[in-house]
Amino acid sequence: MKKSYLAIILISLSFFLSCAKVQVEGLPAPNFTAARFDGSSLSLSEFKGRPVILYWFASW
Repeated sequence: MKKSYLAIILISLSFFLSCAKVQVEGLPAPNFTAARFDGSSLSLSEFKGRPVILYWFASW
């Protein structure tokens, strides 16, 4: 009985460890330009080296 518990624990542990993702640094995002509400333009290259969060939403 103890051996079966040990086997289940080891299998579960190996499954969870194999599912762990390693963070890999990818390619830089392509530059784009978007219009601001005041009519001026905004370019992604203005934020080089800083984190950027793009948020799309729908206003129904």
